[in-house]
Parts: sequence; C-alpha cells; structure tokens
Amino acid sequence: MKKIKVDYHFHPNLPSYVPILKKILSNNKLRKIWKAFEKHDLDVVFVTEHAYKHPKRSFDLLEKTRPAGAKTLLIPGIEVLTKEGTDMIVFAKNKKDIYSHQELLTPKKFTIIELVKFIKKHPELYGIVTHPYIPGLTGIVQNNGMETARWATKELGMVEAYNCSFTALIPIVKFLKLNKILKKKYEQIISTAEVPPSFLYENTIITGGSDAHRPWQIGDYMELEIDENDDIFQALTTKSGKINRKNKKLIPLILDAFTVTREIIMKKAHLYSIDKSL
Repeated sequence: MKKIKVDYHFHPNLPSYVPILKKILSNNKLRKIWKAFEKHDLDVVFVTEHAYKHPKRSFDLLEKTRPAGAKTLLIPGIEVLTKEGTDMIVFAKNKKDIYSHQELLTPKKFTIIELVKFIKKHPELYGIVTHPYIPGLTGIVQNNGMETARWATKELGMVEAYNCSFTALIPIVKFLKLNKILKKKYEQIISTAEVPPSFLYENTIITGGSDAHRPWQIGDYMELEIDENDDIFQALTTKSGKINRKNKKLIPLILDAFTVTREIIMKKAHLYSIDKSL
C-alpha cells in the first residue's frame, strides 16, 4: 500500500491583462505554481479553472511549462457555471474527453439538473458536487435547494466534503465573535470547510481541495491510500481520502477578497471570453 496526496480543486487563475504583460505574468505565476506542487509533494492536482477563465488554455499552459522531473499528475477539469450560478467540478482522464465539449466550456449553458444528466450521459466525464454549502451565489444548497443538492450527490457519487478556502478566515471570525452575530453565514462557512455527515450517502466518494487561486494557497490535499498496482485515475474516482489542511496566514485574505470581487464582476458583466473546444 502507498499514500498519495491529491488536490481535487485548484485554479491557476492566470492573468488576463494586455497581451505582452499577460504572457510575462502568466509565465512567472506558472513557475511558482509548479514550485508549490513540488514543495508540498503533491502527487495529483485537478486543474479546475472556472469556465469563464479559460480552463482549457490554463491546463495546456501548465502542461507546457512542466519542469523536467516534475512528478505531479494533472487531471483536466472545469469548474462549470450553471444557469443558476452554481459551480460544479467536471473532470475526465484525458483532456480531449472534457475539452471537446463546448457546452461545458460555455458559462450558463446548463441548469444544474441538465448538467448532471449531461455528465451521466457521457461515461468519460465525472462530476463532483462542489462546496455545496458555500455562502454566496455559487453553492448548490442555496441556489437549488437541499433536495436537488442531495439528488445530484447521489447521481454523481462524488462530493467536495472539504474545501479549504476558509481555513484562515474561520479562527478570525471566532476571535471577533462574528460567529454569534452572523450565525447563518458562519454555519455555511463551517459546512463548506467540512460537509455535515447527514448530507452524505453511504457510498459517496469524499473529495476535497485547496480551492487555491494563488501559489501560496497551494498545500491542502486529500490523502488516499492505494495499492501499488492500482490505476491512479480509477482510485481517484472510487476511493475516499482524509483531509490534510495547510496553515494559512491572514494577509492573503485581502487578495482573496479582490479575487472573489473580480470573479463576481466578470460573471455579472460578462467580461470574459470563452475557450474553443478541441
């Protein structure tokens, strides 16, 4: 038996400024991302960029800039945006199996129910019910209701039970006693960090990840125990793991707020272009 470290939820979040500056900044960030993968000894990372932030291009650039000897296996994915505004991670073993679907690369093409049915129709695709309780406008529980959230979990068989984007925020909220003032929001944050057991079905595959948008946020992972001869991709879709959280600092929370605000504006104002399918 051996143990592997897997981050099921990661965003390259590459710059999208003027062409020359974009290329320089992107290459610099890509180098830092690969160094972070090496630093934290990650065996597998799911590249799950938002549909409106060029997931195919991001995956291709990560593969193109892979350092010699880098061991991290990249899994091609998309954080698909539904008509309701719900996020859901969709992934495949090979990039042609996912990036050949223009429907997945196009924001708000499907309702959540249509998306689940689309995934089920294509056996090469897999879906993860993503941060179901997250506060705001991207969680399936708030947008679609508990009944639909649990239906999607049962149909897809995979759920992001651990999302580490609030690791640094939770102790601050408790220190300031905001958990007593903003009780509902705090409960949503806690349930995003770790989904309540009552949400899960018996055979649900448990996943989790950093939800990192910046290199210094990389380092949270699920630890899976697999046989030496196991097919890694099959193990990723059939075995649950245990979360290992990285200690995160306060200062980057300011940049996190900027990132969230930018993404809201991009979606609301349609300030994005869309990848073309393979």
